[in-house]
This record gives sequence, C-alpha cells and structure tokens, in this order.
Amino acid sequence: MVRAAAFWKSFGRINVQPEWVQALLLGMGTMVAAGTFWFKDIYEPAVSPATLNISPALEMIGRRGDELLVRASLDVENRGIYRVYVPAFWYTVRGYCFRPRAISPDSFEVALREWSGSGMQSRFNEPAQGDLLVAGRPSRHKETHFDPGSERHYEEVFVVPTDQYAALRMEVQYMVAKDVSEVDSTHWLLQDDHAVGEQVFLPTPQPSPGPGAFAWARTRPMKSEPYHRVKHDAWRKRAAAALGWSHATLSLWPVSQPERGARSAPAAAGPRPDPGCAVGGG
Repeated sequence: MVRAAAFWKSFGRINVQPEWVQALLLGMGTMVAAGTFWFKDIYEPAVSPATLNISPALEMIGRRGDELLVRASLDVENRGIYRVYVPAFWYTVRGYCFRPRAISPDSFEVALREWSGSGMQSRFNEPAQGDLLVAGRPSRHKETHFDPGSERHYEEVFVVPTDQYAALRMEVQYMVAKDVSEVDSTHWLLQDDHAVGEQVFLPTPQPSPGPGAFAWARTRPMKSEPYHRVKHDAWRKRAAAALGWSHATLSLWPVSQPERGARSAPAAAGPRPDPGCAVGGG
C-alpha cells in the first residue's frame, strides 16, 4: 500500500506540470507545425522546378484510298500553384518501318554484350530509323504561360501513306520555367541529321580581354548563346527551369477482326504486301 501510494503521488506530479512548462510545450508544438507548413507548402514549391502535365495522343480518324488521316493532339494542364512559362515547345511525328529478322538466342546475347549504344535491340526486327513526317510548334512565343489550374487543348491533322509505315511516334519536347525575364529569344533549329527543335538563347558572360590579373575589376562582355546546362546552371536555378518530354505511339497495322459467319467477305486473291514494309520505307 505504501509503495502504491508513492507511485500515484509521483505520477500526479508528472501530469500536473507548472503552467509555464505547459505553455512552453504548446509553443514548441505550434512552431514545429508552422515550420512544417512553411517548408512543404511555401518554400519547397517555390524552389522546385516548374512542372506541367502534358499528354500527347495520336488517332487515326479517316481513310481515303491509299491515305490515312491522323489527328495529333496535346492536352496541357498546370496543376501547381505557380504560373509556368513555356519558352520552348515543339513536337515531331516520325514514321517507322520494322524490317523482320531472325536471330538465335545465343547470337542475340552476343550482340547485346557488344552493344554500346542507346535505344532498344530486338531479336525479330532490325533497328528502325524513323522518317520525319510532321513538325509542330503549339506556340512560338517565349512568354507563353499557363496559370495555376489552367487547361489547354491543341490538335492538328495530317495525312500519311497507308502501307509505308508500321507505326507513328509523336515526341513532345519543351522547356518550362517560372521566370523568363532573362531569356533573350528563341530560334527554330533544323540540324543536318533531320533533328528539329527550339533553342532558348540566354545572355552568357564571355572571357574578359586584357591581363588576367585585373579580370576581377573589368565588366565581362555578354553574348546571347543557346541554353547549356553547365554554362547556364545559375539561371536554371533562379528561374526554376527544367526540360521535359513526352511521347505517344499509333499502330498503323490493321487489327484482325473475328469472322462473322458464312456471309463474311472472302479474302482477296493473291499475296498482300506487309503493311509498314513498303519499298523505300524505313
């Protein structure tokens, strides 16, 4: 009984704290909650790179003779709490023809061990090089922006031959930022390897002329140069800029349909060319 009474007496002293201790604990809890809110809801979104949800799609919407009508569409949504600028925004559509091949499992493993490139290797088709069919720019203005909660839909239509390609691939590339006040301009680029895109030009410090001993005292000349991740790393962090890409694929091979009884139309006589493997495609 004596021990039990002593225990309950000490327990009461623990629970009945002085008012200043209770106030201190309450203040500390409030500060922790406020700090967590500030970090997660204010600081972290402010310093994180800009983001957009961009969903591309390809859809075959018609056919006439030896031509297919295809629709390319883009859905863009800003789910963040900051305005997002898109100084560079473009897409391409390429047609792919897959040439069949047959490699034994052992030979395929040997080829993979010696492979030093990127992309994909397949046992049953040669690596496909896409033909550039379409290039698009949803907007060519560096001030193009999306406010929080805004949604936008883009679409275009184009024509492709029926039997020349097995699939179409749409690739979307873009740069997003929270501030584009330092961006000089954007320029459309077509390279010798048929790669296309938009380049963002930024003011870039150049080496100072004269003796190196006094370089710190001279104003460095500036030149507008295409964005480079290393050269313009400070700007990328200031503007919360980032590069992004997305893609969509559409098969052009016909989907086999189940037979519908005795009235189904008979197959056409004679050999049919493999779709997507016409002479000259690839």
